Amino acid sequence: MMWPGTIAAPVATSVTAVVYGDSGNGSDLEISFAAPNGQKTKIASYRVLVVKSADAASFDLAAANAVTAGNYTIVDKIIDAVSYTVQLAADAKDADGDTVTDSVPYKIFVLSVADGINATENALSVASDEVNLSGGGTATITISGIAAATNLGKFRFNTDTATTIADLNGKIKANGADAVKIGPRGGDLTGMQWNAEFATIPEYNINYKISSEIPFTISGNDTVNWISVP
Repeated sequence: MMWPGTIAAPVATSVTAVVYGDSGNGSDLEISFAAPNGQKTKIASYRVLVVKSADAASFDLAAANAVTAGNYTIVDKIIDAVSYTVQLAADAKDADGDTVTDSVPYKIFVLSVADGINATENALSVASDEVNLSGGGTATITISGIAAATNLGKFRFNTDTATTIADLNGKIKANGADAVKIGPRGGDLTGMQWNAEFATIPEYNINYKISSEIPFTISGNDTVNWISVP
């Protein structure tokens, strides 16, 4: 319920939860949602709320606002983002303060936190479909052998399992942004040797971090650097 004169923050949409891995805790969960129109001027941040399915039908805005800090995951607003994806921490708690575990079915909500100026009332999304960690998830694929290639902005890496360009797109990050032009290295047909490029050409003599999102995980070196020749 909104009080007269209040302005609600825009509502996050398309909340989805995907299970990866078999750790049996919050780290198995990847949550995605679409950024609403108006987030730039009306939203301060988002809160990802894990709610037991048994309680989801009665979980409303008042209940979401009452969840204690530490029992939700904060997602910082990115002004130009059209969507968000976040992996929960291994020790993530549900809205009741219980550790997320594989013995309980959940639904996920996203609370848009009003900026207090252009919007004064938080807004709660519709629940995700039910998710249950006990069903297991997609196996983790390990990335290794990250190294700078000869051309500035181009790098290479290997995967320990055959995968595809479609699976890698959006999951490999170069200095925080999606890597581009991902493709097989040297005509490789195994689906395990890859090239990729930075979306923005980097500078020489600076270490840049390569990161990934589940189901991909990085083992070993995770930086690249192109050394200029005097």
